[in-house]
Amino acid sequence: MDYDLDGPEPYLVTEYVEGPGLDHYLHTRGPLRGAELHAFAAYTMQGLHSMHALGIVHRDLKPSNVLLGAAGPRIIDFGIARLPDSTLTTASHLVGTPAFMSPEQVERRPVTAASDVFSWGSLVAYAATGRAPFGTGQADVFLRIRTGAPDLAGMDEALLPLVRGALEKDPAKRMTSAEILAALTLEPAPQRARRARRGWRWAAGLASGAALVATLLALRYDSGRLVEDDFDDPASGWQVLGSGVGIQEYGQGYYVMRPQPGFSIFAPAPRALSAGDVDMTAIAQMDGGSGLWGVWCRGHRFNRYEFYVSELGDAYISTNLWRNQDKPHYKLARWDPGVRNTIRGRCRTVSGGVELTMWVNGVQILSTVDRTPFPPGQFGFNATTWGGQKTNETVVRVDHFEAHRP
Repeated sequence: MDYDLDGPEPYLVTEYVEGPGLDHYLHTRGPLRGAELHAFAAYTMQGLHSMHALGIVHRDLKPSNVLLGAAGPRIIDFGIARLPDSTLTTASHLVGTPAFMSPEQVERRPVTAASDVFSWGSLVAYAATGRAPFGTGQADVFLRIRTGAPDLAGMDEALLPLVRGALEKDPAKRMTSAEILAALTLEPAPQRARRARRGWRWAAGLASGAALVATLLALRYDSGRLVEDDFDDPASGWQVLGSGVGIQEYGQGYYVMRPQPGFSIFAPAPRALSAGDVDMTAIAQMDGGSGLWGVWCRGHRFNRYEFYVSELGDAYISTNLWRNQDKPHYKLARWDPGVRNTIRGRCRTVSGGVELTMWVNGVQILSTVDRTPFPPGQFGFNATTWGGQKTNETVVRVDHFEAHRP
């Protein structure tokens, strides 16, 4: 947000992140699982990749240097970050945290971006298992980092190849941040059993990397937030309705939508907020029924852009509720509608139209451009129950919604 590296007292002003460190979170709530873990891995790797693209190496990636904020994990503490050709590791002084160091740090060899990738592998293994993969105790840890195999018992199977690739001893054989990020964003997020706990609510997607770059470049950062709600306060302004098409109401820290079979219901943001360019994220779960839920923007009476996923894992961007044209479609390989999932949709003006981009559980899956765009309008989230006499009512419980200008 601001900086001065040349004055008598150098300083860096960064965004305040309200949320626990990863170490504190795991100590109180246990390891991350499923989509939560996959999104964590994607967020943190996006942050590292953004730094590496600028020629910066963090050098001390560890659990206490990752904060779990409402907008996603943020990498902090750049106190020892340097360009790759600058040196902080000398013959008499090691810089870093032992359990999360790379072999080249331990052996006092030159440190490059590959060192951060090794630390990321240890960090993700720790997030998934609650254990540092090379143990504790400085002397023993250093030996295991240099010559021993990491303890990856209990590691998420979908992420295991990437973590192993990150923990190669030889930096030349190690996967790069670009390779890992590509793998993370090309594969759908894994899903596990229903989460009973609530408390860590983040917006899925990889926008935090861009915010991190802006901070590192000391650009003035303004999130342009339009609305954010966890629905703990029933007076926060969302409409409460009961009609022939369905029910919309607050309930036990959620906003609940119950569309009748054959109907859709739409919840616009409070205070009739309107926007042309908007980036929206909703975290919700579907408790039974057959239908879909998602987010929408540029809404008018019958026209809007919708980003939604059905109970069977079919994801769509709908460019118009009534246009007779193909909709961009993506079939999610892993999808459990009964757990908390995250859908993010972004409407952004580009040359020749409106770019529509969709993420599910932190992974970008669809993007298209509408060459005949709708004008600015309302935005919010929605739910639909399929028609038919044997269709069960869809119940969607929204845990978190936020929107900001992209």
